[in-house]
Amino acid sequence: MHRVTIGMQVDIKRSNGRVHGAVITGVDKATQNVRVEWFEGGETKGKELEFATLLHYNQTLAVDNAAPAKAAPPPAIPAPSPHAHHKTYDSSKANFSSSVTRRADAVMSAAGDRVRDRQSIYDALKSPVDEVQAALPPVKVGNSSRVLKPISRPEALPNFEPDVDVTQILPPTAPTPVTSASSATNALFPSSRIPPPVVAVNSTMKSNCVNEVERLAARREERRQQQHAAKRLQEEHKAIDPGNPNWVYLSKIREYRATIDFRPLRLSDPVVDNRISVCVRKRPLSKTEIGRREVEVVTIPNKDHLVVHQLQSKVDLTKYLENQIFRFDYTFDENSNNEMIYRFTAQPLVKVIFDKGFATCFAYGQTGSGKTHTMGGNYTGKKQDYTKGIYYMTANDVFKMQQSPAYSSMHLSVVCSFFEIYGGKVFDLLNKRACLRILEDGNKSVRVVGLMEADVSTPDEVMQLIKKGNDHRTAGSTSANANSSRSHAIFQITLKNKKDEVHGKFSLIDLAGNERGADTTSADRQTRLEGADINKSLLALKECIRAMSMNKHHVPFRMSKLTLVLRDSFVNENARTCMIAMVSPGNSAVENTLNTLRYADRVKELGSDDCAKPMGDNEFRYDEDDENMDYSVDLNASQEDREYIRAAAKVSASKEAMSDALLAIYDRYKDLQKVIKQVEQDGVIDVDLERLALDSISLGNDFANCGLDLKNKGQQLLNAIKNENELNRRK
Repeated sequence: MHRVTIGMQVDIKRSNGRVHGAVITGVDKATQNVRVEWFEGGETKGKELEFATLLHYNQTLAVDNAAPAKAAPPPAIPAPSPHAHHKTYDSSKANFSSSVTRRADAVMSAAGDRVRDRQSIYDALKSPVDEVQAALPPVKVGNSSRVLKPISRPEALPNFEPDVDVTQILPPTAPTPVTSASSATNALFPSSRIPPPVVAVNSTMKSNCVNEVERLAARREERRQQQHAAKRLQEEHKAIDPGNPNWVYLSKIREYRATIDFRPLRLSDPVVDNRISVCVRKRPLSKTEIGRREVEVVTIPNKDHLVVHQLQSKVDLTKYLENQIFRFDYTFDENSNNEMIYRFTAQPLVKVIFDKGFATCFAYGQTGSGKTHTMGGNYTGKKQDYTKGIYYMTANDVFKMQQSPAYSSMHLSVVCSFFEIYGGKVFDLLNKRACLRILEDGNKSVRVVGLMEADVSTPDEVMQLIKKGNDHRTAGSTSANANSSRSHAIFQITLKNKKDEVHGKFSLIDLAGNERGADTTSADRQTRLEGADINKSLLALKECIRAMSMNKHHVPFRMSKLTLVLRDSFVNENARTCMIAMVSPGNSAVENTLNTLRYADRVKELGSDDCAKPMGDNEFRYDEDDENMDYSVDLNASQEDREYIRAAAKVSASKEAMSDALLAIYDRYKDLQKVIKQVEQDGVIDVDLERLALDSISLGNDFANCGLDLKNKGQQLLNAIKNENELNRRK
């Protein structure tokens, strides 16, 4: 490396295999690298080589720095054997060989440092070498005679292996025998002018270019393995539901649901007593949606939360799942039947009308979401079972309570009416769809003039009225439902005393399906007018609920016919309202589902007495502490006993977690005492103030983190205690 200097002319090998000269422009001894440049094609080019690579093509750099010895006189050629068949050197030819050698030395000396390209030196030596070749005597090898051929180019020296023992032509006083062609050549030419044989380069030493190529190859192989793994996972997801175009959507939702700790609503759960209750029901996928291979995008993790999944794309087109969480009083999954819906929605309101109150229960949602199925009854094909609807079940409980000892002495009678609001007009469904008028009497009570009220005494009579009214209800075809209800159907159960005065009223409303404007672009003019009138009445209904929840003196019930008919349900002090929001689970209806949930969430925010914020995703998922908790309970124990034992174990675990948080605070307090002691010693001894400040900052951060952790652990313990007390009270 010490022989390499800036400005030196060397040979390099290009990537295409061509060898040419270049000039050294930089030497880095620390990394054993050399920077070379050359002029080609009208521009200067350069590259960086390792010293071992440079040495491979420039063997003169490996020769020792010692001064070359003077060339020895040409050796005397021994006399040939009388029986030899080959010619030998004579003195004249030996003298000629010596002159050839001196000529080569002169040429090399004359070139010196002025000649940068050694190719010219090789060309200058070419002619004397040919003369030497002609002067060499034939050498006997076996039964043949061949002439020892010197090398015309130094580059060919490494590949030259003589066929004869060249020691025959060396003087007997040579220190070591000549065993290679390079030694024979050095005997003919000065050693300082001819490069030595090629030195074997260590195979483990690689250039930067080779290392970079290997690194790129390794990264390429790693990428291929990752792509292969991703493709294999993709095929596994496709195999779950072969041929489903929404398989990405389906796989991501299934991965999310696999981490959820599902705790659905049960019949044994307590009923919330709110003035305005908001519930959500998710229906199962229909046959049409299953045929279209749609994916359920609505998940109900527990009794009061609902999650809507939306498949979104990032800038790099990576798919991800966006989860929108809503919280209501109750959430019913697809496994809930109408009996469970009635248990938590309309049944608690039956007692209100016997206490001189006004109760309202209405089903809201997009068309085809299951409103008529919930209010009217289950469908079996085109036949509807009215005994499974909220209309019938409410009337049945009204008759039971009417005959109970607590209210039988009031001698209350039950009358029913069934009418619809379509296009801003009111039609009587029990009187051949007669058009009615809505007026106010002298007492500012809203009356539906001409409405037929039927006296009923049994649930079967109510079922006949429901069937008759549904047969006359207005229906139409929309983009979402071929048989969509296009009117608000109102079924009222009224209690009257002996004086024929209203004692209480229960209004059960099957609202028309709301629609987005974007879904009615292909509809006719009549359908668009119907949708506009429906949405207008729904907005008016929300404003009345807003005024009712805020106890305002003015309720804007005159904004639509629907709110005008329900005036008593908004202004009466003993009024209770329950809203059932119906949602479709398919991915094609996700926008309508979100609109329905936002409407219901707004009503919940306005009217609920306990408006709690929704939980986060992590709170739905399995907790490691819950999985590791000892739930060893007798398998024969009841469900309530098992829940109580789990709640008690949760309280114990939360107590231990809070104790650990308190111990962490105590440890920080010990560190605080040390810092206080250092502050007190300031002025007495030399205190490192910078170190003191850093310790104070670190201690303050630790106190803040420990305090927040203690707060969370305390809240968890409080919630566990409340849950345990609630279970204990129910027992």
